[in-house]
Amino acid sequence: MADQLAGQQFGGYEILDEIGRGGMAVVYRARQVSMNRIVAVKILPRQFVHDDTFRARFAREVDIVAKLEHRAIVPVHDYGELDEMPYIVMRYMDSGNVDDLLAQGPLAYATAVRIISQIADGLDYAHSKGVLHRDLKPSNILLDETGDAYLTDFGIASLTGGSKITTEGVVGTPAYMSPEQAQGLKLDGRSDVYGLAVLAFEMLTGSRPYESDTPYGIAVMHVTAPVPSARQYNPALSPAMDQVLQRGLAKNRAERFQTAADLAAALQKALHVSPAETVESTAQTKPIDLTEAHRRSEGAEQVYVSAPIHADPGRSAVSEAPPTPPSSMRVAPVVPGQPPPSEGAGFRRRRVRRPRPWWVNALLGMVIGLLIFLMLAVAVLAASMLSGQEEPTPSPVESATPTESGGAQVTIIPPLGALHPAAVAMTQTASALPTVDPLEALSHTGGQIVFHARRDDGDTELYLLDLATGLEQPITNNDAEDMYPAVSPDGRLVAFMSDRDGDYDIYVLDLACVNSPNSNAECEASAVAVTSNEAEDRTPAWTSDGAAILFASDLQFNGDFDLYRVDRDGTNLTQLTEDDTRDEHPSMSPDGRYIVYHAWAVNDPTTGAIRRLDLQNDLQITLFDGDGRDWAPTYSPDGRSILFNRPGEGRAGLWVMDASGRNERLLYDGPGFDWGGTWSPDGRLVTFTSDETGEDEIYLIPADGGEARKISSGGGAAPVWVP
Repeated sequence: MADQLAGQQFGGYEILDEIGRGGMAVVYRARQVSMNRIVAVKILPRQFVHDDTFRARFAREVDIVAKLEHRAIVPVHDYGELDEMPYIVMRYMDSGNVDDLLAQGPLAYATAVRIISQIADGLDYAHSKGVLHRDLKPSNILLDETGDAYLTDFGIASLTGGSKITTEGVVGTPAYMSPEQAQGLKLDGRSDVYGLAVLAFEMLTGSRPYESDTPYGIAVMHVTAPVPSARQYNPALSPAMDQVLQRGLAKNRAERFQTAADLAAALQKALHVSPAETVESTAQTKPIDLTEAHRRSEGAEQVYVSAPIHADPGRSAVSEAPPTPPSSMRVAPVVPGQPPPSEGAGFRRRRVRRPRPWWVNALLGMVIGLLIFLMLAVAVLAASMLSGQEEPTPSPVESATPTESGGAQVTIIPPLGALHPAAVAMTQTASALPTVDPLEALSHTGGQIVFHARRDDGDTELYLLDLATGLEQPITNNDAEDMYPAVSPDGRLVAFMSDRDGDYDIYVLDLACVNSPNSNAECEASAVAVTSNEAEDRTPAWTSDGAAILFASDLQFNGDFDLYRVDRDGTNLTQLTEDDTRDEHPSMSPDGRYIVYHAWAVNDPTTGAIRRLDLQNDLQITLFDGDGRDWAPTYSPDGRSILFNRPGEGRAGLWVMDASGRNERLLYDGPGFDWGGTWSPDGRLVTFTSDETGEDEIYLIPADGGEARKISSGGGAAPVWVP
């Protein structure tokens, strides 16, 4: 696009060159012909012109900034369209942003305090007008030639005190996101105060308070991890300053500074710096000359503007070669036991984890392998002893009692692959679905299954069933309805629908929480809302690459449901289907090309068909339409078959068809209502739900048909495998 627009004139502006590019927009340096001044023009690329979400962000930014006239907020001069591409004309500044300064390490104390104080004034002013920024980060703070700071990029800002102006879920940059923002809760100005405290932490230490390998991991840390001490990163920082940052980063918003000005004032007091001072009180230095710090190199002009919104939570420097601030603007952290760095030395901005030597990993592998071998040997010995007993041992189902494990109630049920044949025989019941191993060759598959169940407290919660050990462990524990789990392809995350805020939204939690000492509390704390709106969001499923979540929602509020896609951090909401049917239960093919789902008639839920959406050409076709209702299609791991439900001899049965929609055949049809089937990761087994015993329970059956075995205890539904 740079080649296409450079040199063009439109609306009184002459495009000079491209100076910034991001996930949502391209920014150009331009000349306003009528006033002969340089401006910055942010343009929505042509590929996003028909994306309602991106267009709404542009329009929102214009509407919001038009209401804000403050010295610390970058003004917008104009707004228009070029060949249907919306653009925003902003004040142009060539002195960089705070991100450029942080590239060289921590800032001088007085410099950081002055920037925070100026931005705090702008934030409190925006809050007084009912505007939340929601995306505070260093690249969104621009600097003019005198070193004054300006807040920019209100593209994902929101209005308080009224209805939401967007259907987006959790939006923002995870590294600077407040705990309540990460959880998709209702926000107020204190969320921006938290983000400002994160900025202050980074300016004074050169590091962010929380780092993780994934955006989701960072968001979880904001919710659950203890607030770190800033002095761990910069021991030269005073304890008083550390206390201010600790309060600014409080998990509970009631315990934080209630306004941005309060935070700035506490910083000034802790550092003994008044708002008018521009040098560090403990050192005699000349006033900071930002003009000199950002002077252009002869023959190689450098310009800087606000970075557009990025999905990547990491740094997004607009320039390839940020200017180097003078040493008076930086303070080196003092490391105990090491000599201080020499003047002018560079600083590492992030701590780097040193990888373990290969021989350590090899040794750990040998130890783990030996432990697994010993455990298997003990199991075999125990099984042999069991077969030699004259008196039968009561079934583990009959003698199961709740136990405490990791702070959570667990129930022991018959393991799938660990029972001796004699013990298997003792688990027979009068059920029409016998609880026997389908095939001996498959009985050692093991694995884990996540499902939902309504237990003693009356609420539906998520549970984890380990087939190798028979351990059934609760994941969630709250007063809401947590239902229809979906496990990410890497087995790390669980998406589910929950009505925690009064209507169903899509949430994600880290499955590793079940291994923590206080698993229920950790899992509840790690749950982050991916969608947040007043509609009903239902039946989540992961894309084949695990980058996004598919779900059904009535966001149009017209009585039917359509399919949507949203990145797993809550951004980039995209509508996939739009018709007059109830589209639900999406499943993506392993190659990522197709999505199958069921489409029911809104006024007649007894009729419906299996449909397929081709993402390459946006073509929708009816894949299978039998008599009555067909629903809940799920691709097999190899993408060659589709498992689905349709009416049967009982009340519903499990059917399989080719991915082309042909060659449908019955897999299982018992006397109960059989539904919610999913494939094992290797495609050899199928789990499903049946109420044959009077309540929903989870059963297991070979994928090529045969006898089914009940594997849950105390109820269960909507099972999915953990890859």
